[in-house]
Amino acid sequence: KHFSDLGFYKVPFVRKHALCDGDLVVQKKLHATIIFASHLMSNVFCYEFERKALMDKQEFYGASRGKGVNYVSPNDIADMVVNAILQKTRKREAYLLLGPSTISDKQVATLLSEQLGTNITYVEKQLDFFDNNTASLEMIKAAGFGKNNIKSDTIRILGREAETFDDYLKATDRMSRIERKALSVRTGRVYLDGKHVTEEKEGEKKEESVGPAL
Repeated sequence: KHFSDLGFYKVPFVRKHALCDGDLVVQKKLHATIIFASHLMSNVFCYEFERKALMDKQEFYGASRGKGVNYVSPNDIADMVVNAILQKTRKREAYLLLGPSTISDKQVATLLSEQLGTNITYVEKQLDFFDNNTASLEMIKAAGFGKNNIKSDTIRILGREAETFDDYLKATDRMSRIERKALSVRTGRVYLDGKHVTEEKEGEKKEESVGPAL
């Protein structure tokens, strides 16, 4: 119900998968655990058009109309998945994962600027710039999140607060190859297994621990 209240069932591919997930829960022979999540923080790196704009033009695109967006860290989702697999009592349940608070896309651009060490500009686009699924997600952003009195299951299940967008950007050791590559292009540092590699001389490399600032 809460996931429906957020408007995500209006997104074509989300509705299709949600109906499938519902069938899994109904089937008593299948011990399925369903995890619902809001907008992923990693989309800024994993959507090809966002990644290209970030890497080539130092721009971040959206159509949120200045509204606060609830972004959730993929790390929280991963931890929830592991918990569901290891805890037998979590079978045949459904969880809702949200970020700790709302944040505007302009604020996201500011965080990206700090992490990438260059100025990232948020550019407001018209909905026809996006494909149907992404446009539907942007419409949800533009509708705002503040009026929804919905609680996340993060603290109840994981026993900790949800990661902030800043936390996510600094946890480079948990990022995928695609995410780290996007960071590398702007910072000049290659991220491998929680360490960044900086070129010292031709044919030589020096490893350093990844710190909170790039």
